[in-house]
Amino acid sequence: TVAVVSYSGAVSYSAPITITATAGTATFTGTDGTRSITLTPNTTNVLNSIGAGLNLSIGGTAALQIGSSRNVTVAAPASGVAFTVNGIAGTHSTKIADSAGNSYDAGYLGLPANAQGANYTAALSDRGKHLPITTGGVNLPVSVFSAGDSFVVYNNSASAQTIFANASVTTRLAGTTTTGTGNPGGNRTLAAWGLATVLCVTGGATPTFVVGGPGVS
Repeated sequence: TVAVVSYSGAVSYSAPITITATAGTATFTGTDGTRSITLTPNTTNVLNSIGAGLNLSIGGTAALQIGSSRNVTVAAPASGVAFTVNGIAGTHSTKIADSAGNSYDAGYLGLPANAQGANYTAALSDRGKHLPITTGGVNLPVSVFSAGDSFVVYNNSASAQTIFANASVTTRLAGTTTTGTGNPGGNRTLAAWGLATVLCVTGGATPTFVVGGPGVS
């Protein structure tokens, strides 16, 4: 049994190599953060299997790159086991696909809160979230959202709040023929403790949002 193998140069070996960690962690370390491990496929597999109980950890600023022609499959985690993707800020950088092969941004199972206590302009990072507001209202911007993007605004106060349509923004009041563009024509009022779903149906420089829900007028 060899506890530690240390080698400073390149290692080339034509046969399969198996590393078994019976306890603890099997680790590849680069001393200056620039070292890499390259797994070259023969026919179909880059990395065939990471056995049960063995973690593959890539630290620092390193990335795990898998060729564009290779599939990545993650088995459904057992109950109580989390599948976590870190490092996502602002726009989502992870995609998931449905059974038809359509690709979508990875999102949330709940509606995380982005609470605001002053006038606030909705951002792309608010997709899939809810915005509890106490004062100041929420602005709908141009050239930020795309068709299908949505978020929820919750009026967490006893006073009416305004969902403002910035210049070139059109809003439609869900379930009615009411529509308008810009401020004040496109503004929507959210009554005390009201809840508004905001759905972008046309993106770009002249976007359209459908706004609806209890307390929206």
